[in-house]
Amino acid sequence: MFETIFIKPLFNFLILIYNFLPVKDLGLAVIAFVIIIRLILYPVFKSSFKSQMVISKLQPEIAKLQKQYKNDQTKQAEALMELYKTNNFNPLSGFGSLIIQVPIMIALYQVFLNGIRNLRFDWLYHFVDKPLAFNASLLGLVDLLKPNTLLVILAFIFQFIQIYFSSKRTLANQQQFINKATLFISPFLTLIILMPLPSVISIYWLITTIFSIVQYYLIEKSFKKLDNSSNGKSSTT
Repeated sequence: MFETIFIKPLFNFLILIYNFLPVKDLGLAVIAFVIIIRLILYPVFKSSFKSQMVISKLQPEIAKLQKQYKNDQTKQAEALMELYKTNNFNPLSGFGSLIIQVPIMIALYQVFLNGIRNLRFDWLYHFVDKPLAFNASLLGLVDLLKPNTLLVILAFIFQFIQIYFSSKRTLANQQQFINKATLFISPFLTLIILMPLPSVISIYWLITTIFSIVQYYLIEKSFKKLDNSSNGKSSTT
């Protein structure tokens, strides 16, 4: 069921991109594939990022209410819901985007780990041509069906950069410091996980991370511009 709904369609989409490219190169196909998928999911990421921005902005008031009503959980919950309502914030909005992303991420992992590594062309739909000669490399320099240490290290570096910039939005109190420290463990886990795997997964992870950094930068910039303009209007009234 999961294979039919998620894995096979994504695998076929990747092969379609590969067939469409004038240069038959799996690395270039993966890069184009990532960009298209990220653009399709842009509204989801934007919604998730907006939730992060709002909750970060409300954090001082949330901490104040939690301290004020620390002995009365019912009043604390009511006060928090009122705060969210006043700021037009739905605390469950982030979970919605997560629910959408998780099955897609699992399916993409299977596309690269099983579909590409094992060349599962039996998954292809009748209207998708099987490549006559499958070039599973990146510009003829890297065999993407084998592990590649350089791509893993680059994926590690860019994920570290992504987490560094995203963590700057959080507050610098002790609890947030602990959360940041926990976040920074994930690049090292990435390093360990990717090292023995086919480098097609590493190139996918690397391009996804780079594209995420660019997307988050543009989204943050647009939200800051909107926030500044709304503050400017409120100050003139």
